[in-house]
Amino acid sequence: MPIPLKAVPASRHLARLAERGAEELAVALGSIADAARSGTGLSVALVCRVDGDQCQLMAVSTDAAIPLNTGDSVPLDQMLDELVVSGDGPVALPDARAADPRSAALGLGSYAGVPLRRLNGDLYGTLAVLDPDPKDNLDGEVEFLERLSRLVTHEIGLQDALQRLLDEVGEGSTAEGKDVDPVADLHGLAAVIEGILRQTGPHDRDRLERTVAKETSRFAHDLMDTLMRHRTVAVLPGNLEPWGTEVDELLERGANLLPGNQGDRIRVNATSGATADIPRRHLERILVNLVYRAWRTAPPPTPITIASRLRPGAVEISVDDEGDAVPPSEAEAMFDQDGRGLLGLSVVKELAMRAGGTVRYERRDESNRIVVRLPLAGVPRAVVDDNTPMPASMGNGD
Repeated sequence: MPIPLKAVPASRHLARLAERGAEELAVALGSIADAARSGTGLSVALVCRVDGDQCQLMAVSTDAAIPLNTGDSVPLDQMLDELVVSGDGPVALPDARAADPRSAALGLGSYAGVPLRRLNGDLYGTLAVLDPDPKDNLDGEVEFLERLSRLVTHEIGLQDALQRLLDEVGEGSTAEGKDVDPVADLHGLAAVIEGILRQTGPHDRDRLERTVAKETSRFAHDLMDTLMRHRTVAVLPGNLEPWGTEVDELLERGANLLPGNQGDRIRVNATSGATADIPRRHLERILVNLVYRAWRTAPPPTPITIASRLRPGAVEISVDDEGDAVPPSEAEAMFDQDGRGLLGLSVVKELAMRAGGTVRYERRDESNRIVVRLPLAGVPRAVVDDNTPMPASMGNGD
């Protein structure tokens, strides 16, 4: 008979996981602030959590001397972020001093901010960039901030789910009589399992992972059977498998992943017609990282090419740029360097491997190419292997 959650003497472990989740969220928010500042070119980027009438600064990224630091709490009505909160939407003030009298006291010439939301749509806070000098236009910067804000939502949701599980264990209660959010609870449960596996000693890890894999497969089968028997729609939207992502449709949005008007710099050649066996948000994060890296390393206005190609049992997604070649001695290590939060090639490798895929670097003619190989939805993972025989017409060349 399963032990009720309230009877498990492990709330201290859940508490530690919640603490670690908060630490990882702080690192992720720091990375988002850094990306917002470098991606827009403005001097300062702030991540603010709104708590009543206070703005708590969760992350500050700056190359200028400002009287704001991570951890500070500032009255919301003293910040231009109050415009984002009150208007419940993006705000762009190219000439902030002419638009709002608070700007002069804060020493601001321009400001752009967007709301950050939880998984259920509630407001968490704001992501903003500012500069002492006025700008001609901030529309592109706002678009970039909105795309970064989507990454934050999932990280906030994970921490919320962990905290909710901890609260329920502390209260010794069940979900009866409470608002039920099964998706968030599954996210939280996955985080707890991942945390336990990380804390398991090497002598027990292999055995425990095999056991968990077996039980997970059984649980997934039962869960999908329940969902399919009790769902009210006859066909899933677009007749897609619920765990797959349409690759070409996502790649076609690649030109919108960079700030400002990039013209025809982003070129898309998405012809695979494939549905990859990876959650959409994970593939979005992979694509954002690859395009952001190409944008940082390749000299403008050289092109950045995003492409997809069908392979036996798999789809390959590539991003090409005309930056300097990566030395062979660094090509493998570039995917293992520790990045912060949500940005970096180590994140791309982790998400690709988690989906049963691979990532590699190639130097082709005068361009760099990073290739992510992912299994197709509905295809057994075992057939997706670099050693899988391919027809001559579907080799590794273009």
